[in-house]
Amino acid sequence: MRICISGDVAVGKTTIAKALAERLNLPLISLKDFVEEEKLAEGRDEDFDAVIVDVEKLQRVLEEKLPKDCIVEGHLLVEFKLSDAVLVLVEGKAKTLYERMKARGYSEKKIEENLIAHHLNYFEERAKEVWGSYIIMENKGSIEEVVGEILKRLKV
Repeated sequence: MRICISGDVAVGKTTIAKALAERLNLPLISLKDFVEEEKLAEGRDEDFDAVIVDVEKLQRVLEEKLPKDCIVEGHLLVEFKLSDAVLVLVEGKAKTLYERMKARGYSEKKIEENLIAHHLNYFEERAKEVWGSYIIMENKGSIEEVVGEILKRLKV
């Protein structure tokens, strides 16, 4: 099974995915690293300090190259559905996201863009549209509890 972890910027996707991968002894694929390794970036949006990626191409390459069983994490995972995969959508509080983005040194413009996406519930709306069914997890700070709840819901 492929377990996809997605959600807001700075919500804890990477930390949760790492802990889940360790617990299940599965490989972890970071979309950010995958895009870089496979040279899938088509440019850079300097205004938003982000790479530009053709998500349809990314989906095709992922389907070809991903192991059958793995953990994949990245915010773009709400934009397409992978075969034999389940989506776990991680949510958090706006204040926590703001503090984490600020600590990471994100520009005010990037923080504002991401908080607007959060307040518009962008990731859940896309998950409904693209995936249909998914698991929602609130990251309240205890990674062990979040991972335990994911495993419980996946019946793993």
